[in-house]
Amino acid sequence: MFDEKQSSHQPPRPIPIHSQAQVEEQISKWKQLDIIEKSQSSFNIPLIILRKSDKTIRISLDARAINSLLVKDRYPLPHFTTMAFSYKNEHFQANRMLYGSCNAPAAFSRIMMRLMNHPSIILYLDDLVIIDSNWEEHLRSLEFVFKTCLEHGLILNSRKCQLASHELDFIGHRITAFGIKPLKKHLEAVENMKPPNDKSELKRFLGMVNFNIKFVRKGSEILAPLYKLTSAKVDYEWLKQHDQAFEKTKEELLTEPTLAHYKPGSKLVLVTDSSGHAVGGTLYQVIDDVFSPLGYFSKSLEGPDLKRPMRIIELFALCWGIQFFEYFLVNTEFDAYVDHKSLLFLFREARKSKLDLKLCNVHNYLQAYNFNIIHKNGASPEMASADFFSRLPKYRSSDLERDSIDFFDVDETIFAAHTLSEDDGLFSFENRSFTSKEIATAQNECHNTKNLIVKSKINSKQNRLKLKDNVIYSNGRLVLPSQLADEFIQYSQVP
Repeated sequence: MFDEKQSSHQPPRPIPIHSQAQVEEQISKWKQLDIIEKSQSSFNIPLIILRKSDKTIRISLDARAINSLLVKDRYPLPHFTTMAFSYKNEHFQANRMLYGSCNAPAAFSRIMMRLMNHPSIILYLDDLVIIDSNWEEHLRSLEFVFKTCLEHGLILNSRKCQLASHELDFIGHRITAFGIKPLKKHLEAVENMKPPNDKSELKRFLGMVNFNIKFVRKGSEILAPLYKLTSAKVDYEWLKQHDQAFEKTKEELLTEPTLAHYKPGSKLVLVTDSSGHAVGGTLYQVIDDVFSPLGYFSKSLEGPDLKRPMRIIELFALCWGIQFFEYFLVNTEFDAYVDHKSLLFLFREARKSKLDLKLCNVHNYLQAYNFNIIHKNGASPEMASADFFSRLPKYRSSDLERDSIDFFDVDETIFAAHTLSEDDGLFSFENRSFTSKEIATAQNECHNTKNLIVKSKINSKQNRLKLKDNVIYSNGRLVLPSQLADEFIQYSQVP
């Protein structure tokens, strides 16, 4: 017997009239299976009747009071697990653990992991999936499951069992032979959602899409205006930017995006990019030169990170991307596609001992990974939002620590210039803008670019150097004169 001070007694709650027949059937079944027996325990826990998606019920226990007295499950299991309840003037106690105990998930998972230890089986609490590559293997795996259930008294729900299926729903996702998709019922709920009229409806929409945001490239960036609107510091006013984010999110999800299944040994490519208020990335699996996404990562920038130079933000995008996909990237070689010189900056400054504490942590974290740094053209399909089109050599992460690498050998004079208006010939980088005439004058005053102009005139047939409106380009990329290149570098340095 337990001390009265350590007991928990709550009066039973009435059973909903439309559920009484199903509850009576379940209690009778428990008696027959010796799951419960009559009791005189001083404990009493109210029953909770939960309705499942197939319109059947699940009897659970409102065990909050007794859970506060339980020692939380650490191995071995605690002895204090008495679960007692009342039904129709009878008092019962459980011979087996019922729904409601805070230790039930841990205890059940431990038992299932021990009994269903099989290479083809994936377990998540009471959900079990058997994955095999051929029919003969699948039959052997099914035989193992059925024998284990028979030997240990485990009961399978026949209504939920799917045998020899090429696709199925598992823990909120549609698993197919080709990849992973959102559930159709989730997509239908998103499709039927109208623009929210207040913050409560907006939070409901965000809750609906947040579970599947892993299927949306740059999800955090797209949803950023909507999340800002949920703040208690701002009034609710649905503007054009919110409507665009709302429709864009629905559009991305309703295309039924698919994430590929990882095939061990295949080549991995991590692509990261950033904007002024968010960072994101995609992990690709490359098979026969086909890039298939394994997952998307996105993160909104907050606080001081919003004020950092773009090269630091790009660096954080890479670091957070590696951290997000750590499960795939640990102890394997992969390629990191970047569109910025952030990594070169990081390792160069690390050699000079000029990194602040946060960048030191980033530097140390990256040492554990084996990756190749590859600079990709911003117009490439993998780098949809690149800002700089300069060509960098391919480096291994281990090479960046060698003294033989001269980081200043990298060409600092070729940058991408975003053309705002071809008619006006207006160019810009960061917060500076120049007309084509100003660029041409600056190039003629610079010794290096002036030599390139002469070379382009001598051999006008070569593809690398081209003159347009007296402005020199290299492979379609604007060549900045020294004074502008220096200004850009100073602008991008850490404050």
